[in-house]
Amino acid sequence: NYPKCKYVKQTENADNEATQELCEKCGGEMVQKFSRNGAFLACNNYPECKNTKSLKNTPTKETIEGVKCPECGGDIALKRS
Repeated sequence: NYPKCKYVKQTENADNEATQELCEKCGGEMVQKFSRNGAFLACNNYPECKNTKSLKNTPTKETIEGVKCPECGGDIALKRS
């Protein structure tokens, strides 16, 4: 119900979630990160290795089923920033 309802709740950051993929450039582990443009993989050896890989079609916003806003009763949207 944004912009009428501006309720926000901070959650645990899901950045740096380990994956099974290895970096093509240095052999390091690729971790999942999120930006306003969507999810992507990045080498955990950053800043020495700056390799990244886009994860196309990964939404940056999704509705959490069964969870309603405590202030207005609207659907809760998960937003990564």
